[in-house]
Amino acid sequence: MKIFDFKLLFKVLKYANPYRLVFLFTVLYSISFGLLSAVRPLLIQFTVDNYIIGDNQQGLLYMVILISILLFLEAFFQFLFVFRSNYLGQKIIKDIRLELFSKLVSFRVKFFDKTPTGQLI
Repeated sequence: MKIFDFKLLFKVLKYANPYRLVFLFTVLYSISFGLLSAVRPLLIQFTVDNYIIGDNQQGLLYMVILISILLFLEAFFQFLFVFRSNYLGQKIIKDIRLELFSKLVSFRVKFFDKTPTGQLI
């Protein structure tokens, strides 16, 4: 059994072609979310090393506000990513179903009489 099938991936990406802009923005949201997720632990380390141990309350307040803003941005990009990727997935599934339905409707009735239901599915 194959772990990952690139042929199948490219077939599905063919259906994403009409939604190219949504797909590109979804990728950008994913990258932004990933970068913000990686920056937060570094900022926490920097804050502990320089402001908590150094007893700099003004700098600590500034860093807490900065980390809070980055956390909000991270949650916002995560929401955008999940929302847009689900939207894209639903649109692709709709297109596949419409294509399948139009193909099934084009068959003659005799085909459905001879072919068992399980084989059709």
